[in-house]
Amino acid sequence: MERAEAPGTVANRIASAMQQRGVDISTLAHAADIGEPVLRERLLGESTFTWPELATVGGVLRIHPAELMAGAA
Repeated sequence: MERAEAPGTVANRIASAMQQRGVDISTLAHAADIGEPVLRERLLGESTFTWPELATVGGVLRIHPAELMAGAA
């Protein structure tokens, strides 16, 4: 059960950070070099973020990837 919740937890943390920083999907996708449809899929929890994506998204949002993953593994 925890494993199924993990992607949502990560996605929710990223979505929350985006909202706090005023970053929209289009901007984050471009800055992180992730296709907007792929990023949207990840944020909806339809698929999981890869480690390189987490590192890049974390860098753009200025959040250590470990903070995005905290409690998700």
